[in-house]
Amino acid sequence: MERGNHRKYLMGQKRKILVLGSKGGLGSRIVNFLTENHQSNYQIISLSRCSLQTENITKMIHFNATDHVKNQQIFENIDENYGPIWAVIDATGLSISGKYTKTTWESVTQQIHVNLLHPLNVCSYFLKSMAKNNLGGRLIFFSSVLVRQDVIGTTAYTISKTALEKAVKSISKEIYTENLTLNCIRLGYFNFGMISQIKNPINIDGNSLGNIQDIAPTLVSILSEDSNRINGEIIEIIGGST
Repeated sequence: MERGNHRKYLMGQKRKILVLGSKGGLGSRIVNFLTENHQSNYQIISLSRCSLQTENITKMIHFNATDHVKNQQIFENIDENYGPIWAVIDATGLSISGKYTKTTWESVTQQIHVNLLHPLNVCSYFLKSMAKNNLGGRLIFFSSVLVRQDVIGTTAYTISKTALEKAVKSISKEIYTENLTLNCIRLGYFNFGMISQIKNPINIDGNSLGNIQDIAPTLVSILSEDSNRINGEIIEIIGGST
C-alpha cells in the first residue's frame, strides 16, 4: 500500500492499539483510560499472561514475556486476526527487590528477559510488521526514574531499564519513516504497580504519588498522527523524584 493512501485506508476505521501486560497496575489503567475516553477512535486489544481481550470478547491464552519465540507467533496471530496494529504500548515489567549479593541468578536473568529482551522482541516483530503495512505506527515502552537514582535492591531492574532506554534511542534512528516512531516514557513513583515493594511510599516524591491521569496526556500525544516527529525520545514523567 502506498504511504499516501494510509490516511484514506484508516478513514472510518478504529485504529488498533495492543496493550501488553494489561493486567498489571500500569497496563490495566492504560486499558481502562483508553477504553473510557477514546473508544470511538481506538480498538483496544489487551494481552495479559492468561488472556487476550478486545471489545468484551476474551480468549484464553498463555503469554510469557520470557518466551520470545512463542511470542513472535502470538504477535503474528494478533496481526492476522485484528491487524494492522497502529500502536503497541508495552506495560510489561518485572522488579524483584533484593540486594544483588543475595539475589539468585535466575532472578537477575528473569528481570533482564522481561524488561529488556522482551521489548527488543516486540520491536523485532512489530517494527517490521508496521513497515510492511506501510501505514505508520507507534511503539511505546516504559522506563523508570531509577535509571537516574542509585537505590539498593534494584540492580538488575535498573540495568535492564537503562539498557532499554539506550536501545530505544538507537533503534529509533534505524526505523524512522514519515509516520513510524519508537519512544520510551520514564516514570517516577506512582500509586500503583511496583510501588508496593517500597516500605514507606508516603515519603517519596514530596508525599505525592502520580496516577494514570499524569501519564494519559503524554500517551494520547504520542498516539496521535500529529506526533510524527516525536521519535527516539525518553520522555520523563517523574514529578519531584530526581
